[in-house]
Amino acid sequence: MSRVSLRSSQALSPLVAGFLVVLVSYSGPMLVVKLAANNAGLSDKALDSWMFTVAVGSGVAGLVLSAWLRQPIVVAFSSAGAVLLTTSLQEYRFSDAIGAYLLVSVGCVVIGLTGTFSRLLARVPNAIISAMLAGVLFRFGTGYFSALPGNPVRWQVTALVVFMGVVYFVARARASRLAIVWTSGLGLVAALALQLRTGESVQLHLAGLDAVSPTFNLGAITGLGIPLLAIALSSQYAPGYAVLRQAGYQPEMGRILSVTGVIGGVLAPLGCPGINLAAITAGIATGPDAHPDPDRRYTAGMWTGAFYLIAGVFGASLLSVFSIVPTEFVAAVTGLALFGTIVTSAAAALVDPEWRDAAGVTLLCSAAGFTLFHVGSPFWALVAGLAVDWLMRAARRRTSISA
Repeated sequence: MSRVSLRSSQALSPLVAGFLVVLVSYSGPMLVVKLAANNAGLSDKALDSWMFTVAVGSGVAGLVLSAWLRQPIVVAFSSAGAVLLTTSLQEYRFSDAIGAYLLVSVGCVVIGLTGTFSRLLARVPNAIISAMLAGVLFRFGTGYFSALPGNPVRWQVTALVVFMGVVYFVARARASRLAIVWTSGLGLVAALALQLRTGESVQLHLAGLDAVSPTFNLGAITGLGIPLLAIALSSQYAPGYAVLRQAGYQPEMGRILSVTGVIGGVLAPLGCPGINLAAITAGIATGPDAHPDPDRRYTAGMWTGAFYLIAGVFGASLLSVFSIVPTEFVAAVTGLALFGTIVTSAAAALVDPEWRDAAGVTLLCSAAGFTLFHVGSPFWALVAGLAVDWLMRAARRRTSISA
């Protein structure tokens, strides 16, 4: 490969990684945001404002943190948090919800400044961290195969998914730095050639902003604010930390929590329920496919932030653009983009026999994807893995003493 083509591939890879992050986000959590707003009876202007704040807040935070820390920091809104809002938001006045959002952001800043969360995560062994990450991403990796339809009549979908898999692994076999670029590009061309599109019309408009003065209600704080904070810490910040640590970085969680908390608090009156460190989509921007040089991989985080800023300008109307892309294409490209991170994490988790049992429990618990007491499975996976390790070490010590 010539020096010019090498530089071109290194410049293109982080750009495509950033676009894929936003594509996946708008094909998943953002659609849940729309559902939550509809369930709560919010106006179109309020939904526009909500989508604007989430996207622009994620974009600004991602740009600032990636450039400041020189790490591929991806910021987003919690998909688990969006699911919570679909069922809980309609129970409170929107101004009370805004007050709860504001306190969630303050909580993130306080936790970041104290450094307690960072110190706790730093004490968790690498095998447990890697196992949690592999479990979190596992469901999205299997999404590639779930995209294969059971109905043989839909042969176009099967052809698209298989074709994308062939392109990806041929490119990896040839050590291409543009494996996911080729996969997404040729996959999109194939989807259009096979006429796989939703047929929905695209209607873009600039986002309208709707400011709401916060009010503070104890019920909203305990029933909405505290669960949102718990979900953000357990389902977003902890796995996001694992993604960065697995990729070889030492994430400064205090700064990340503080910056995302401040930006989320500023945007809360416009409907922002909080932004946080991304977990799933972060895997797309932190691997070698995003950039072969780890020291330059932060540009993928900056491109992600730039695309989020562009998307935010159009508010909820941009969902019509992303909904044209077939869901099977999104599932396939997400699974393939995360493939390398999943395999690397699983291998790191299970390579050491001393930690294999605890890591196995962590992986399975994290992959289960359940929620207990408003806390997601990644947190319980860490608890279960550490508990199993302690239990087995205690049993071995007793056996040794008895012997």
